Amino acid sequence: MVLKKVCLIPHAWSLVSGVKPLDIYRLHSCSDGSHSHISESRLKQYEARRQARTIRQATADTDRIIAIRIPDYRRTVASLRLHGRSSKLGEYVTLALVSKQLWARVMVADIRHCAVEEDREAA
Repeated sequence: MVLKKVCLIPHAWSLVSGVKPLDIYRLHSCSDGSHSHISESRLKQYEARRQARTIRQATADTDRIIAIRIPDYRRTVASLRLHGRSSKLGEYVTLALVSKQLWARVMVADIRHCAVEEDREAA
């Protein structure tokens, strides 16, 4: 049995409006650091825990399996220490925070009654 390479692409690639994750994948190479690689057994573990899903199986043309990472929104929301109604916005606000959208950062800062944290990567 030949082990197949599994390309694990970031969840953010599925958030690009009007573009399929596989189209973004085709713009990258396995050596450019845009995605990671895991074994088939690790992929099965991730799929069992609903942390990844296969979006393309290996074919006769390619030995690569393409899977997309699924973030654990419950853990992300819990790490934000949000309570009450704000925590019920869940996935929408979490995605906005992960993509560093200003409105979401302002909203969380207001909920926490503190100033908006500067984006250290941009500075």
